[in-house]
Amino acid sequence: MDIWSAFFKTGGMLVFVIAFLLFLLYLLKKFSNLKIIKSRQGNLISVLAIHHFSPREKVVLMEVMGKTLFLGVTSQNIQTLAVIEPAESVKTDPPDLEPDYTVTLYGEAVDQKKSDKEIKNGV
Repeated sequence: MDIWSAFFKTGGMLVFVIAFLLFLLYLLKKFSNLKIIKSRQGNLISVLAIHHFSPREKVVLMEVMGKTLFLGVTSQNIQTLAVIEPAESVKTDPPDLEPDYTVTLYGEAVDQKKSDKEIKNGV
């Protein structure tokens, strides 16, 4: 009978320790997203975009104290590729360009008033 009571005490302590560790992991996950770097106006550092080339190589577009930085990140180092000043804005929309159909492949101007017959005959 002594062996069974020791077995249940050991099993109970094991369940208690596992539950305590799970609770600590929950707390760590819950509070690990705290913003450490803050100012009165808000965050000083924010990541705008990330593009992965491989699991260990990527480029990061981030804003630090009003300047936009374009960083190359590898497993060995981090390098600044470009610094974009606040006056330069990053446009997300492509430019609205209309094609110019008045110029042919050879750079000659096409007369818009020619009829289809004249164009076919090469006149």
